[in-house]
Amino acid sequence: MSTSSNENTIFDFEVRKDEIDLAKSVPKLKGASNWRMWETQMFMMLRFNNPVYVQLIRDEIKMPPPPRLPSTQIHLVAVSEPCFSKRLRATKKSKLTLLQRLLKLAPSKLSLQIWSYASTAVMAKRSGKGLEKWEKANNRAFLQFVSTLEPHISSSLYDIINVRVAYLATERSSLESVAPCHLPPV
Repeated sequence: MSTSSNENTIFDFEVRKDEIDLAKSVPKLKGASNWRMWETQMFMMLRFNNPVYVQLIRDEIKMPPPPRLPSTQIHLVAVSEPCFSKRLRATKKSKLTLLQRLLKLAPSKLSLQIWSYASTAVMAKRSGKGLEKWEKANNRAFLQFVSTLEPHISSSLYDIINVRVAYLATERSSLESVAPCHLPPV
């Protein structure tokens, strides 16, 4: 049974005012002895608080890349022959003058590629908002996750700030302490 849904994106994340305190509603993880019960209840309560939290742990919502800063220049590429290519840069103010110079070079065989400053700025702004929302969701999920761990388990996560990495480290350390009963000793 899946504990999350791929329908959400990081842009859907909003902090709910009625989130449940996981420290009070989920039994503390002691280790392998209560792993399955803890995991089930922890995911159920995290999902109730916000499905995005579970999706972060399940790696269904990835950290957005850092925003690309908008270029302060417009790039124009002029090609007149396959072996001749000239790349010129212009600020927004001198773009028209540069374009006129390029048209005089080889007007019949001119190919222009223009990267829009405006579209780059809009994409950077959206990417920045996605990163900000991801960090906020990750921080909230991480704090709720850690609140369900016994101190000896949570202390092993001192250098981890990503909720998915914390979950995987906790799973690994809790389940490593279980010796497989069905395998003969080596």
